[in-house]
Amino acid sequence: MELVPFVLWAMAMLSSQAPNPGAPDPGVSLPLALKLFLGLTDAQAKRIRDKNLEFDQVLAEKHHRLDQVRAEIVQETRKEALDPMALGLRYVEAEQIRREISSAEERLRGELRSALTAEQLTKLAMLEEAYELLTIHRAAAALRLVATVAGPQPTRPSPAPSAGGQGVEGRITDRHGRPVGGALVTPKSLDEPSPPIPEIAIVSDEEGRYAWRLPPGRYEISVSAEGYRGAAKQAVVRPGEVTRLDFVLERI
Repeated sequence: MELVPFVLWAMAMLSSQAPNPGAPDPGVSLPLALKLFLGLTDAQAKRIRDKNLEFDQVLAEKHHRLDQVRAEIVQETRKEALDPMALGLRYVEAEQIRREISSAEERLRGELRSALTAEQLTKLAMLEEAYELLTIHRAAAALRLVATVAGPQPTRPSPAPSAGGQGVEGRITDRHGRPVGGALVTPKSLDEPSPPIPEIAIVSDEEGRYAWRLPPGRYEISVSAEGYRGAAKQAVVRPGEVTRLDFVLERI
């Protein structure tokens, strides 16, 4: 089997089995396609499984607390007398949890890669490059320019959140089109006087989507995420309309 078709096939198999970014994996398994492609020994495969199982236990605890914080944010926003301090503290905690998850994952990645050979690391780099090729291959296959890659197709994403008929909404991704979940989205009114904004900030979901109901007016929407350069765009919200505002973040 030639190398490029094998990489594409491996990526198709892995994408169908991989969990959503940021979501705890209910059970770690090592796809045969990955083991064959990297040439992993049994000891390496066991190490990868064991370390990921340990990480998933920590990740589940972090996500449990994150769900609690998000519920507390919803409760705070429903109060008649909004407490900006209490709300702000919860947003800070949510962002801190997300940063802790990102840092822990980065440490685990470094630890696992340190046990791989130079040849295996080179193949991992090829997989990262092939991720973009796989998207292009699927587009070409949809137009019947190339044969369809064998293997299950990834599930369709759930419906995007809605800004409630008025405001801004969009998706935050990296330059490869991968979603950036947990990104902090903050507004700044460009009007004088500034209209009341119902929330201090919001966080993108696991698919990188966000939706924000805002009063009509001109805004600067800023996005920040751990490991990425921040970005900002201006938007005009008109009565009864939703403005689409997507962001593509570059890694630092």
